[in-house]
Amino acid sequence: MTHPLIIDNISLLEQTSALVKQLDPAHYPSVGPHFRHVIDHYALFLSGVTDGSIDYDQRQRDAESEACCDRLLARIDKTISQLGDVDPTTSAAVEVKCATCTAFGGKKESSTIGRELMFLHSHAVHHLAMISLKLENAGVKVDPTVGLAPSTQRHYANLESNLKAAS
Repeated sequence: MTHPLIIDNISLLEQTSALVKQLDPAHYPSVGPHFRHVIDHYALFLSGVTDGSIDYDQRQRDAESEACCDRLLARIDKTISQLGDVDPTTSAAVEVKCATCTAFGGKKESSTIGRELMFLHSHAVHHLAMISLKLENAGVKVDPTVGLAPSTQRHYANLESNLKAAS
């Protein structure tokens, strides 16, 4: 059975792909850098997880993914395929590098594959929220669950359930 962290990340990437596919090409340039940024992080995770060292600062910043929906969609599909091979239950530690300021390049910190999958999911949700806002400000209708954290979705569901129970 596939691990829930893999399922959740794949579902989020499928939601991302569906959003890209619905976009008018005229709207893509304003949000393309966010999409590319998210996929760059997944690519770095996938390339680093095999050797136990992930450096999120070494993004390729593929300009074609920022400008071309088809290029981004191909990268998303590849990422989804590769995520299926990741085992988040392994106890192997990974070293992670991610600069936290411009004056200091950062140092490596220990993490786990599962924790990094949690980070990638949260990071992607954050960027999808910004993408949704930009698109809605441009008049594009976006599914209200895009960019909404799972904990917020559960909170809203509980509120709705409580309102129904009270009435």
